[in-house]
Amino acid sequence: MKRRSRPQTDALFHAKDPYDHAGTSQAFLAAVRENAAELARLYPWYARLLAEEDCIIETIQTEGDLYRLPPFSTLFFKRFDVKPEAGEGKSGRRLPALTVTSSGTSGRKSHIHIDAATAARAVPMVISFFHFHGLISARPHVAVLLSWPPKGKDVPGGMRTASGAAHLTPVVKKIYALKKTADGRIVPETEKLVKLAAAADKSPFPVRFVGFPAVLSGLLAEMEARNLSLSLPAGSRVLLGGGWKGSVPAAPNQTEPETGRAFGADDRPEETPDAALRRRIQERLGIPADHVHEFFSAVEHPVPYLKCPCGHFHIPVYSRVTARDPVTLTPLSDGEEGILDFITPLMSGQPLLSVMTDDLGCVCHTPCPCGCSAPYFDLHGRAGAAGITTCAQSTG
Repeated sequence: MKRRSRPQTDALFHAKDPYDHAGTSQAFLAAVRENAAELARLYPWYARLLAEEDCIIETIQTEGDLYRLPPFSTLFFKRFDVKPEAGEGKSGRRLPALTVTSSGTSGRKSHIHIDAATAARAVPMVISFFHFHGLISARPHVAVLLSWPPKGKDVPGGMRTASGAAHLTPVVKKIYALKKTADGRIVPETEKLVKLAAAADKSPFPVRFVGFPAVLSGLLAEMEARNLSLSLPAGSRVLLGGGWKGSVPAAPNQTEPETGRAFGADDRPEETPDAALRRRIQERLGIPADHVHEFFSAVEHPVPYLKCPCGHFHIPVYSRVTARDPVTLTPLSDGEEGILDFITPLMSGQPLLSVMTDDLGCVCHTPCPCGCSAPYFDLHGRAGAAGITTCAQSTG
């Protein structure tokens, strides 16, 4: 069966400037209407939910109207494996091209089904976004993946993202920083990594470290303990994402991972965790602070966000973000802390149009000193996911 056309959505994800909100606002609203109408066709219960919330798709005409869309918490997708009741494909269902899972650190995993149309739509977004930030290069690199080698089909989304980000350049060699033991434990490849890092010091190829900051911090701690410092080739970079989850076993001086503080780091009192990590990267790897890039994304919301030099995540044209009151779900004003709600028309096959994570933060539309005109959000921490209830929470 032929895929239904979403021309406004396709145009949005081909935007040349990933931060041109003014020039793409109408396309974004049209794409949201297209996505909501498609979801209502695929899921009769979603159509009923829109009606119950008095959200008529055709009346979404301004960006202020977006927040009438019923948000789903990430916990919803951890509790329910949501699949269409009707759709495309020989069996009458929309067939996923790929299924990705969340890390499952809370004990449950989201299963997000990405169909071929969504995958095709994401390609120009990724190319445009990373090209804009100068992270696509034809120069071959050595990739150090701050994760373990994936096996089977049930691969966490963060690992897939890291593997994809590593291939923004040609990869001459791929190294995994972690390994999974026979009894299921995840342990660092410390000896292997230190030797490979020392060899990379003499290599003509730049090195890209990609993945969890906690894993990189553990490697830096080992290098600090051995008083080992490198000067990696010019053009080497660090691409971090995935937060400070328990990715590696606790080091002796480790503090709480979710605070973002470094493993074994002797932080200076005036330094933020970000500044401390960047300092350690420059001291031990020879990679300057402006070549360290921190990203935010989620399996349930696979739109990339990059932290700017001023420490803010600017919102690209493919999404809109607001902070909601944790109790009433009312959108909050600029600078007010709440639960972050992410809206994107990227995903075709599941109701991921409006997703509330368990991230606490605020959204601001004031000018940023970095020069980017797009609004931005700041992350403040994590909320207890079990305490988040949305209007869609009982729907399944």
